[in-house]
Amino acid sequence: MLVQGSIGSLNFFWKDNLISSHPLGKIKGHGHRGLSWYVTKSNDFVVSAMSEGRSFQQVKEVCLYFVHMFADRRERKLKTSVEDHFIFIMSLLFLIKIKFYDFDDYVLICDRKRPRREHFG
Repeated sequence: MLVQGSIGSLNFFWKDNLISSHPLGKIKGHGHRGLSWYVTKSNDFVVSAMSEGRSFQQVKEVCLYFVHMFADRRERKLKTSVEDHFIFIMSLLFLIKIKFYDFDDYVLICDRKRPRREHFG
């Protein structure tokens, strides 16, 4: 299911299946969320993990494990929490940033759907 914000949606795919969808734009109580907001949160996630004493390789392995585990749960239609979706996004964006995955293969940014206009004539 696509989730739309005031600007559009940020959609994540795994093996050509929609895994997670998140709004772009203003969100009640949360301010403005664009792609840069999600990337900044991903960077903060990695920095906090490394500041706790984990090595770059450990962070990479944990992110890979979580992305595969989460995608597998979604493919099997098992329940996932909002926090799991958010950690999936942060992990996948980190793996894209280090060039482990290609952005175009896993992420789709959609503009807001325009309402269909009726023509009366």
